[in-house]
Amino acid sequence: MEGNFVNNRSDSSDLLLPEVSVIIPAKNEPYLPFLIQKIRKVLKNPEILVQEEEGLGKAVRKGFEKARADKIIVMDGDGQHPPEKLPEIIKNLENFEMVICSRERDERSLFRRLITRIATWWVKKRFNLELKDPLSGYFGIRKSLLKNLKLETDGFKIGLEIILKAKPRVKEIPYTLEKRKMGRSKACLRELLNLMRISG
Repeated sequence: MEGNFVNNRSDSSDLLLPEVSVIIPAKNEPYLPFLIQKIRKVLKNPEILVQEEEGLGKAVRKGFEKARADKIIVMDGDGQHPPEKLPEIIKNLENFEMVICSRERDERSLFRRLITRIATWWVKKRFNLELKDPLSGYFGIRKSLLKNLKLETDGFKIGLEIILKAKPRVKEIPYTLEKRKMGRSKACLRELLNLMRISG
């Protein structure tokens, strides 16, 4: 992998203010170089921050600290989140504080779809949320939303923590959650049980 994408560095020039900061929490993701190429094709001047810390929440928080753009997008590095949605997220961040890519279609295994549906149902019921997909890991926010916001989760659902603590104006846009392109998923049933234990 190119040096610009290891050790949590950005690939945007220090002399240019990036259009958007794209945070990719990823450790040993074989698909990452291909994803970065696709991001460069759809965005003119992105700051790409690959965060390799243990724990997705921790990695994203570190990315937030380093992000220089006013608009920040979080996406997975395994190819499940289509980069073609990035321009639409950026456009909607002009009018909303948070944009969530909601899973309209899910091409993963039946088991993983079932786990996601149970977790989503639980969270919407527990916190009385009307959002279609509050557990989506593909989302964008305005950097101003992070001001004075203390984020603590180390798990997979930092987007939910932002929703609950910041109470932002949210826009949901549909997308298809694809199968992993390479490697194995780090999410599992244990993550669902941890989520239910913490939120319960």
